[in-house]
Amino acid sequence: MQNFIQFILRFHALFLFLILQGLCLYLITREHHYQRSIIYKATDELTGTVYTGVTGTRDYVGLKDVNDSLVAENARLRERMLMLELMQISRKDLQADTEWIDSTRYEVFKYRAAKVINNSTDRIGNFFTINKGSKDGFRPEMGIVGPNGIVGVTKRVSKNFTTAMSLLHKDLRISSLIKNRNYIGTLRWNGGDPNYARLTDIPKHVNPELGDTIVTSYYSNFFPDNLMIGTITDMSLDGGSNFYSITLKLSTNFNNIKYVYGVEFEKFNELQQLEQKTYSE
Repeated sequence: MQNFIQFILRFHALFLFLILQGLCLYLITREHHYQRSIIYKATDELTGTVYTGVTGTRDYVGLKDVNDSLVAENARLRERMLMLELMQISRKDLQADTEWIDSTRYEVFKYRAAKVINNSTDRIGNFFTINKGSKDGFRPEMGIVGPNGIVGVTKRVSKNFTTAMSLLHKDLRISSLIKNRNYIGTLRWNGGDPNYARLTDIPKHVNPELGDTIVTSYYSNFFPDNLMIGTITDMSLDGGSNFYSITLKLSTNFNNIKYVYGVEFEKFNELQQLEQKTYSE
């Protein structure tokens, strides 16, 4: 209380000036209509500026919630697109394997949104970290995709975070398909430029062409088939070889990854256990 009284005494002249100034303004606005309109107009402009600033600040602070909402909506739309695509396949193809597609690809792939909080592209074995973990439905060996194509495969998972092996990792192999040729090869990154990778196991009778689209194949357990990977930019037949050496430009910009989606294959464990038992016999 003593400090408050000292503060009042120290600045009493300023407080007295402000009180008298306010009284003068009141008397002027009460007796003179023109001055009153000018002051009200200035007050309205000042108030509007303050409200605009407050609203802009509130909107900026709320951008995270907006972004999170949009990413979650994108995940739902991706599931819907996959469903519609497979329904079209079912109408066009009534063979026995269509039922297998509908019962696995259609029903069990789910998308879970996440944000990349750490990423590397300058190593021979690159990883990235996302802000979702086991409590959000993430687990090891889940495919990760971005807005423009595949990104990697999850490696380790804690309660709140997940680390994933980037497509830019020397040990990651992805079953890939030349879309227009319907022929499967193996995608790998050998280091160097993060914008390019190699496609192997493509024999010369396939006759790929520059610009051909490379997508995920139906042999992948991590991804739905037909997800974008990249396009062929260079190819050659090594001397005496019957297989092409193919370079493709990746559709994902790994230097600018922000939001991604975990692809949950609900029957992955069942499939993995069955295959392991088969191979061990």
